[in-house]
Amino acid sequence: MADRGISTGWTEADGRRTFRPQEPVNRDAMAAFLYRYAGNPAVTTPGTPTFVDVPPSSLFYTQITWLAQQGISTGWDLGNSCRAFHPVQPVARDAMAAFMYRSVNGGTGAVGEGCIVTPPLAPPAPPAPPAPPANPGDAVNCSDFATWQPAQAWFDTYYPYYGDVARLDGDGNGIACQSLPGHP
Repeated sequence: MADRGISTGWTEADGRRTFRPQEPVNRDAMAAFLYRYAGNPAVTTPGTPTFVDVPPSSLFYTQITWLAQQGISTGWDLGNSCRAFHPVQPVARDAMAAFMYRSVNGGTGAVGEGCIVTPPLAPPAPPAPPAPPANPGDAVNCSDFATWQPAQAWFDTYYPYYGDVARLDGDGNGIACQSLPGHP
């Protein structure tokens, strides 16, 4: 992603560039990834923003507008032909699947034109994030799994909240139980 310019990552205080692999991806950054993957196509931005919560001053305004123009993202219908994008909400896996499918197979057609805001509409609040799972403690070890996939799924479920609580990732690279069959 870095070599192709799809992800630019973060510049840390000490000047190092980082990717932050365990961080969730927000919808605005996902828009930038897909736009860059498509080759940074030319975009004619409309006078009225496509999504009511993405003003022209937004960092990824062009990229999000392009997603809407291609029908890759349809956002949330607010009524009166108005739509919201929720740019700083993490992208859900089902939405990511839809974005990828539409990116490859063609979108739904342009969205967000003709929004009539009288009185001004506020975008709906994003859904509450799921509650963290209960801390399992050191409940499992690699020998409790027959193959790598379920061990990695267990690790991915608890790691964001409690770290490597069961010590399944011996070398700290984010891949659990590398000795099991099926690991990458």
